[in-house]
Amino acid sequence: MKVGIIGFANLRYMPYIKYYTDIFDKHEVQYEIIYWNRRGLVEEWHAETFAFTEKMDDSVPKINKISAMLRFGKFTKNKIMERKYDFLVILTSIPAILLGNYIKKTYSFRYVVDIRDYTYEGFYIYRHNLKGILNKAAMRVISSPAFKNFLPLDDYIICHNLSISRDTDRNIRTKKPRNKNVLNISYIGAIAYFAEVAKLLDAIANDSRFIFLFYGSGVDDQALKTYCLANGINNVYFHGMYKPSEKEAFYGETDLIFNAYGADVRNTKLLLSNKLYDAAWYRIPILVSPGTAMFEMAKYMGFELNFEKATIADDLYNWYNELDWERFKVTADTLINKAFDDNKKFKGKLLSTLKMKARD
Repeated sequence: MKVGIIGFANLRYMPYIKYYTDIFDKHEVQYEIIYWNRRGLVEEWHAETFAFTEKMDDSVPKINKISAMLRFGKFTKNKIMERKYDFLVILTSIPAILLGNYIKKTYSFRYVVDIRDYTYEGFYIYRHNLKGILNKAAMRVISSPAFKNFLPLDDYIICHNLSISRDTDRNIRTKKPRNKNVLNISYIGAIAYFAEVAKLLDAIANDSRFIFLFYGSGVDDQALKTYCLANGINNVYFHGMYKPSEKEAFYGETDLIFNAYGADVRNTKLLLSNKLYDAAWYRIPILVSPGTAMFEMAKYMGFELNFEKATIADDLYNWYNELDWERFKVTADTLINKAFDDNKKFKGKLLSTLKMKARD
């Protein structure tokens, strides 16, 4: 069997691809990856890859991306026809839409659609076409139960954004003192959501109780550096891009994980970020936005950043130092164990769909 995996971004920015490739590697399933190299990066993988190389800035309005999307769709369809795959894994709904009629006809019940975010589902024609594609899919995968609110009624299986190996040092943070005079707030990953980050920067600006650390690059890292300089905010640190192997060490120095992206748009309101599972695994408190699925899932682990309160810095500092760490541990362990169990069910479903037995 030969599987084609279709990705809509750079390999670096699709950590969820490993949920499939790890299973395929372990079970000796041959696979190839077709993806969009939007950032012109040199990327390597241990399997065959085919990159559609056309630079596309994330900040470009969605309507202006359509022509490039169509070119990606044509490139992908041609490559699928050339490589003659037995089965397809389509990551996110947009490439599924671009390949819609072709996969429904040629790969009926021989493809997976994996949905990781909210895109154009608010448009009737998009949602209608997606419904037809999902009806012909062998599996429909979502990363957040809240996605059912905008997706067509169907059977979905959850695969959490859980990119953690059980081999990692879970105690890298807990083996150090919890109560500190200065709290490190870490934003790790693709730096974006300027407006929400700026609100927190303003709230803790030059407050000696906090340091805001940024690890990674993204659409807003330069703008945030400029903002800090312009406003004289000094209790910040910008690391820049990092290797995946460095991430664990960053968490070892983290007291609070930043994941407060707001609830103004449907995507940030409904998604469950990989940082939720990082927080649960390493047992580190997480900052979340009110009215989001992240806040509902985080429960005792999460602090709700309500920027309407003038006392937010004091409230955050006091909340952290008054945490019941035993209760926190129970909450974190319950969440992470449920996520691992759900992903194990996903693995079993994928293998049964491919008519293979699991190798534990």
